[in-house]
Amino acid sequence: MIFVFLGLIFRVGITIYVSLFEVGHTLTYDSIRFYEDAIDYSRYLSEKSIDPQLTYNIKNYFPVALGSIFHIFKFETYLLSSLCSNIIWFLSAIIFYKILLKLNYEKKIINLSLFLYSFIFPTSVVYTSLLLREPYILFFLNLLAFYLININSASKKITFNNLALILFISFCLFFLHDANKIFLAVFFLSLFLFFLYKNFNIPKYIKIIFILVSIFLLFYLGITERIFYAIKSYLSGHFFEYNFERATYFLMEDITSLEYSTFNFVLLITKNFINYLFQPFIFNVSSFKDSLLLSENILRFIFILMILKKFIISFDNKKYFYLLFFMFFLMELIYAQATVNWGTASRHHVPSIGLLILLAYFPTQLKKT
Repeated sequence: MIFVFLGLIFRVGITIYVSLFEVGHTLTYDSIRFYEDAIDYSRYLSEKSIDPQLTYNIKNYFPVALGSIFHIFKFETYLLSSLCSNIIWFLSAIIFYKILLKLNYEKKIINLSLFLYSFIFPTSVVYTSLLLREPYILFFLNLLAFYLININSASKKITFNNLALILFISFCLFFLHDANKIFLAVFFLSLFLFFLYKNFNIPKYIKIIFILVSIFLLFYLGITERIFYAIKSYLSGHFFEYNFERATYFLMEDITSLEYSTFNFVLLITKNFINYLFQPFIFNVSSFKDSLLLSENILRFIFILMILKKFIISFDNKKYFYLLFFMFFLMELIYAQATVNWGTASRHHVPSIGLLILLAYFPTQLKKT
């Protein structure tokens, strides 16, 4: 755990530096926006106690939760608020460590994984040092993975407790980001269908028919078309909200000119996913920041190759590997559809960094025959 403690100290140092010298920098734009919204909500709560008729338009639940804490504990300090991100990251690292122990990783791999978790992605270190949602999403996603793993081997009493905690964790994730709502809906629906698939003696041909009919209905009922235009609308809107001309994956016209077809639907989702994982490509690098992101993407690509290799190996606990992989893949796929530039992508990768490392170094002991 020495790497985790060093990681915490390092993040505290970054937090203090940023809070004293870099507030107002483009790096802290969203962080300051959340902080100011939290102050507004805290003051709204104070004024509402005097005038109950006051109303507040909630745009994001993260600053609302933070503003409630401001109101209760009577502090509105950016530095102290950002230090909370350090603590949340530290707690996420403890949960990450518990997962490593739970799945019987070797001691040297545990130490390596903790080092990677704490330091390997520089942008992750910075983002978990700021007042942002990502450290909290990272914590709750790690926690969700931990309790899902617990359920498989727990007694009935503990299983009930785990289910209650999973419900609470899902509730927190639900309100932290709109993409999490889609993740939770698809993830738990998929788990439910898989449970039915594994536990009921349904003929194989019925299962195949069900899958084919489900895919057909997605297209026939226009669900995929609605998803397509929702993604298109979201991406287009971000071109107006921010000015990321250098770091955008594509031009505004590339999005507005798209019309729905099955091919364009698959193409858009695939392109978004590849851009999200690996942009900036080497021919797009034009600054030190881009070079840093390129190095992170190369490392991410290596990790993904390590993960894919494990699909052809037989080993114990492969069900947990599949579970963690599905969580990682789904989380990244959904966030990819809500991202238009590689700067934001680097921040959106933070919540799944624990899953990525867990999967890359997942223990592959051969099954005994």
